[in-house]
Amino acid sequence: MSRPQWHEDNLGQHYAKRSDVNRDCWLVQSSCSHNPFTRDEYRARSEKVLDTAFLIYKAEQYDGKRQSYREICIYHYDDQLVLTICDIMGRRIITCYHHHRVARFCHDILAMPVGERRMHFIDWLYNSEDGKIIRNLEIIKGEKVIRKYQKKTRKS
Repeated sequence: MSRPQWHEDNLGQHYAKRSDVNRDCWLVQSSCSHNPFTRDEYRARSEKVLDTAFLIYKAEQYDGKRQSYREICIYHYDDQLVLTICDIMGRRIITCYHHHRVARFCHDILAMPVGERRMHFIDWLYNSEDGKIIRNLEIIKGEKVIRKYQKKTRKS
């Protein structure tokens, strides 16, 4: 299977959003030392997630604006909780951003040790499934991390 690629117009739209509205968050999580970060740096960071993801899953996610579920996609998360979303065929990158729903601010999530960050995220994932924010969840990579989380939650 070939590596997912950005369509140039889609890359431009998502880069514009991350370099404007989400600029500070993106700079913190990417350890970028200059502002503004470039379109090529955004592309490289989003592709790096594909190689370093600790968790990959397929699911449909609820879109509150449209009041319906989005088509099923493949979600790749790395240890900094940078998310690259690809189409179900794994041919194109749809978007990439820093997911920090498990903490209020970007720096809060990055201040957590990696293991704790992973556990908070997996907790969010299962709560999202229970709350119908995501459905048809299928784990592709990360079963070991999830088993570790399950052992930890049983002890609590």
